[in-house]
Amino acid sequence: MMAIPMFRRIPRKLEEVLGEEGTNEFVDFINDSFGANRENVVELVSDRFENRLSEELNTFRSEYKTDLADLRAEFKSDLAALRAEVKEDIAELRAEVKEDIAELRAEVKEDIAELRAEVKEDIAELRAEVKEDIAALRAEVKEDIAELRTEMNEKISELRIEIHKLISVQTKWMLGAIIALTGIFSIIVKL
Repeated sequence: MMAIPMFRRIPRKLEEVLGEEGTNEFVDFINDSFGANRENVVELVSDRFENRLSEELNTFRSEYKTDLADLRAEFKSDLAALRAEVKEDIAELRAEVKEDIAELRAEVKEDIAELRAEVKEDIAELRAEVKEDIAALRAEVKEDIAELRTEMNEKISELRIEIHKLISVQTKWMLGAIIALTGIFSIIVKL
């Protein structure tokens, strides 16, 4: 590709001083000089842009990894807390059931002679109630876990959307910088 000369004419007074041959040589000299400088400027600007782009990408990657690690740690922490709460609730329920059964046994022993039939009925009813309570508690725990999973999935989806938005904004910024640099390069080339 042949370079377009930067200077085609020089001031008339200078042309008169240099003469036609000197003018042509002077114009060729100036065009050669500016052509060599233009290549150096293009290479320098390209190198600087690549370095800046690399730095920005590395910064983004680092921030993304940090945010993802924080999210994972928070999720693990929340999940561990939920497990601890569930275990604690189950332990309390077991203790309560054991207390109720112990009280019931004491009452049964006191009234065993008179109320044997009634005690058997009460025990059967109590067992059914305890089973229902345990079943209800299990259902509630499962429901709570499902809600927590849904919330965590929503939060993860929101974070993904936010990350995609950030990537989009950064891409637009980079395209703007490229366009601006192209414009600046065009101005430099025209000079």
